[in-house]
Amino acid sequence: MGFVNQEKDLILVTMKRGVKHPGVRWLQRILEEDENYLIENDYGVFDGDFGGATERQVKAYQEKIGVEKTGIIRATDVIKIIEESSNPKQWYLRLTIYTSYR
Repeated sequence: MGFVNQEKDLILVTMKRGVKHPGVRWLQRILEEDENYLIENDYGVFDGDFGGATERQVKAYQEKIGVEKTGIIRATDVIKIIEESSNPKQWYLRLTIYTSYR
């Protein structure tokens, strides 16, 4: 993806159960709202807290794309999620905004 320099631009943590981070809120939104995913969050809450509902959402995404269902999202996974979204530039911009206000 031309506009994402994953080494310098993305300030991310590994997202897994128990993590609270603005990147998690972005993850919750893209998986539920983007037309290429539409994976419902059990509670419909975008709180940045990676709990059971988010873990189920991530595992559903992983099953959809045919990878092992670990429930863990790493920076390389985020790049793939952005690239395969319906609007990569919009989701990348939203991610940079979310993660810049920690």
